[in-house]
Amino acid sequence: MVDHSTLLSADFQKFLYDEQLSDVTIKVSKFKTIFGEDHQANPLVEIKAHKVVLASRCSYFYSQFCREWASTDPCFPEFSETPMREFLRYLYTGKLAIDLQTVMGVMKISSYFNIDSLVRACKQFLMSDALNASNLCALYCEVRDS
Repeated sequence: MVDHSTLLSADFQKFLYDEQLSDVTIKVSKFKTIFGEDHQANPLVEIKAHKVVLASRCSYFYSQFCREWASTDPCFPEFSETPMREFLRYLYTGKLAIDLQTVMGVMKISSYFNIDSLVRACKQFLMSDALNASNLCALYCEVRDS
């Protein structure tokens, strides 16, 4: 058996950052950090993506592209840019870099799209030894302000 899954993941990652062949634009809120939240009007940013990748990795996207989003682009103002980009990176490559700034946003997005494996990964991060009292306060502020 030949296994080139590593090459496949690397090839898909190239598409993640290349808008050339994209066929869908996902609109989300502009990135906000959890330290010093910007409470001003939050404009939407556009993230280019590929329907075939999204639909093949997420049943929610598949059903929406076949019905309601057949001719429109999805808009998620409740999600912010950096966690959405990290979520998309996971869909394209199966890889995820979770950190304090993105964990709650990625978990919220993953839960919304029913990607249970990603929700579990976020929960494992939250139960890890990487958290301390200061980090927990920052996470509380993010959850409170969401």
